[in-house]
Amino acid sequence: MFKTLLLVSVLAYLCRGSEAYLTVKGREFHYNGQQVFLSGANIAWSSEDLGHDWGNGKYWEHRAKMREWLAGIHTHGGNVARVWLHFGGAISPEFDAQGYVVGTDSQNDLVKELQALMDDAQANNVFIILCMFTNNIYAKDSGFITDEKKIQSYLDKALVPMVQGLKGKKALAAWEIENEPEGAMDIWTKETDPHTCFDIYRWQKSNKNMGYESKHPIKRILRFFNWISSTIHTTDPSALVSVGTWNPKTSTGQCDHCFNLYQDQCLVAAGGKANGVLDFYQMHSYECGAEHPIKRTAQQYSLDKPLMVGEFSTKRSCMSDSAQVYKHYYFGGYAGCMAWQYNDHQDKDRDSRDYAYSVPVQSSVTQLLGSIASDPAHDLLNDPCAKKSRDDAGKCLIQKIPDIDPHSTDPKYICCVTWVASDCLASAGKIDCTAAEFGALRKILDEITALDILTIKLAQITYLFVPVQSSVTQFLGSIANDPVTDLQNDPCAKKSDADASQCLYQKLPDIDPDNTHPEYRCCISWVANDCLASSGKVDCTAAEFTTLRKILDEIIALGDAGACKTDCAYSIPVQSSVIKLFGSITNDPVTDLQNDPCYIKSYNDTLKLFDQRISGIDQDTTTTKGVCCIGWLAYDCVALSGKADCTSTEFTTLQNILDVIIALAII
Repeated sequence: MFKTLLLVSVLAYLCRGSEAYLTVKGREFHYNGQQVFLSGANIAWSSEDLGHDWGNGKYWEHRAKMREWLAGIHTHGGNVARVWLHFGGAISPEFDAQGYVVGTDSQNDLVKELQALMDDAQANNVFIILCMFTNNIYAKDSGFITDEKKIQSYLDKALVPMVQGLKGKKALAAWEIENEPEGAMDIWTKETDPHTCFDIYRWQKSNKNMGYESKHPIKRILRFFNWISSTIHTTDPSALVSVGTWNPKTSTGQCDHCFNLYQDQCLVAAGGKANGVLDFYQMHSYECGAEHPIKRTAQQYSLDKPLMVGEFSTKRSCMSDSAQVYKHYYFGGYAGCMAWQYNDHQDKDRDSRDYAYSVPVQSSVTQLLGSIASDPAHDLLNDPCAKKSRDDAGKCLIQKIPDIDPHSTDPKYICCVTWVASDCLASAGKIDCTAAEFGALRKILDEITALDILTIKLAQITYLFVPVQSSVTQFLGSIANDPVTDLQNDPCAKKSDADASQCLYQKLPDIDPDNTHPEYRCCISWVANDCLASSGKVDCTAAEFTTLRKILDEIIALGDAGACKTDCAYSIPVQSSVIKLFGSITNDPVTDLQNDPCYIKSYNDTLKLFDQRISGIDQDTTTTKGVCCIGWLAYDCVALSGKADCTSTEFTTLQNILDVIIALAII
């Protein structure tokens, strides 16, 4: 029993991501606690006989082709494919003569086929978005959208079995209810319900082509979506749901004659089910108008959920270079984009496979599903030193957190327990393993920390280090070599505490110790560290200050792995207006930095590091937290690049210049 508890509490926390699913956090997708940009392609159909790909054993006929395509998407750097499922209901779901759904398909094979698809996708590290319907379904039987009993028959006889069958499949990214439902919306027949969500007149001005395939009341279509989403969320609470809209006008209020039909209040007003809402928005982009995604950032739509571009084609775009399209969406704050499309069927809008699916930044973001080489969580499970020291690490963890809850999903709790578990495993490994074994374990733990693969970005946690001791940091308790505890007991820190406090309030006279915003706390922590270092250098002996400096460096390193590095991304060189606050100081360290050989040598890599971490912060910000975060990210990127590109002597000189910048606490 004790060993079972150890397995759950130590390695289960450190390798928690191996059981993860795609999730939504704010306006981002996350997997294994890491932000994910969904980059890939549509595989709307596999044969020219549209709507005949799934059910009644059809997948087995084209499975080899699908596997080849999934491998191709992965090879080109993609991580997602959008697949159309029921289409117009030719094979699935199975209808009786009266138009009621009586099964998934006549041979009851559909769930097995979809399970096989998910396994094939996972083998290629590719997510699947299942697009369930096209507008053709309404031509199958008009009662499918108007008759509540017929809708319920689909939910009971087809949808629930599918969702249950795919529950737990890590490759399933989302259920997309319908492709471009606007083509079936009636905007000419007045709705008796006066609710603003069902107003038809706005669309007569801006989207006259709505209802080009069939005409059904907007309210009934939204009710259909509400009921389907509710059923999916009830059957599998971890599942994500969306709808693929034909352009931005029906998904945002941030353009002329636009309105978000798919916001929570509209779906609930139509169907009455509180959990029948979307988890993220999806727009299709084939035009170049000012309101279209190719001309905007995601933030300009003012949506409260992730936004991805579900279809685009450079053949119908004002941007003909596919790589540039991906970069636009990647750096524009979108949660993903998918090209149209990856099959052999002749399609005038289909992009070339040779370049249409490459991710602009080929990083660990695309390495998703746990079986990839160089996955540090996977490496940890198989590491000899981790196995050898598991029992001792477990004892350490139970001593530190005797009431540990391995089932908690609270991100703050998970984050803190993870850090303790990592510390315990490192401490135990150092004792139980050989130097070589521990070196390998230490490297894996460092990779896990750097990738934030364990839980979530530390920037989202109120993880404030010094000098304010928050309850969060108290999870660290009295762990051996805990730099926070060491700082509290350090003679130089105590000796210079008064001067450091005075420095802190001079820099931040309006400091708010109760503010829990992560960026604010990050900034306060860095300023506090600077003040303590500056004061310690004056108040303490050289030996005392050296010890204090070492402790602060450890604390800075912990912060570097989380809050400041992760969320304060900025692509500017260090010699920006932020650092120019140094003015014309004699021996200006910024001037020294600009002329430093190591800085010059690593400059391009520094900029690349910035580019990988762009987050849209204003370059000319004058807010305390903005200036602080920008400056510290600049410092981190210069230091990391210099360490990699320069000789040890060159890097030491560069480090000395950076230390002067820190000591002056100008930023």
